[in-house]
Amino acid sequence: MVGSQAPRSQRALRHQTLREPTRDCRRVRHGEQTKGDASKVRSVGTRILKGLAWLVLAGLVVEFYLAGAALFGVTTFEPHRTLGLVLALAILLLLVLALVARPGRGVIGLAALLTALTVVQVLLPSLRTGLPWVAALHVVNAVALAVQAVAIARAPIRIAPARRSTEDLAAVGPGPHG
Repeated sequence: MVGSQAPRSQRALRHQTLREPTRDCRRVRHGEQTKGDASKVRSVGTRILKGLAWLVLAGLVVEFYLAGAALFGVTTFEPHRTLGLVLALAILLLLVLALVARPGRGVIGLAALLTALTVVQVLLPSLRTGLPWVAALHVVNAVALAVQAVAIARAPIRIAPARRSTEDLAAVGPGPHG
């Protein structure tokens, strides 16, 4: 009879645990995310964001090399163009990650500026025949892209706290001073 009692008490304990409120005084059902989970997701997203920024910077260094190699006849400009388009997509992904991870307004602003500079970078070579002196800014803009990538990769990250609903605040009750 003792053996039949043990599973019942474990079941009762599990049932009681599910009924107990969590730290912020709300029940968590199986499969629901808590605010702590959302913070962890943003933290991981921020690490991915910073890693991608370093990869973009490395890609920009390779871009400089490929442009120089093409200029001195080692190769054509085709590898430079191809990698440039891949980097443009990576930079767009970087902006999306910044918006999802919410690492702070500063980093989101840097990612938006990096994306805008990338659009300019892709368009500048098309001005080669009509406005060659403007198209020559392609190199200067590439330096600005590298500076922005470094700024994002080295930026201090402040993960925005999860917002609390009015129901959560009401469930917690008044603060320590009233």
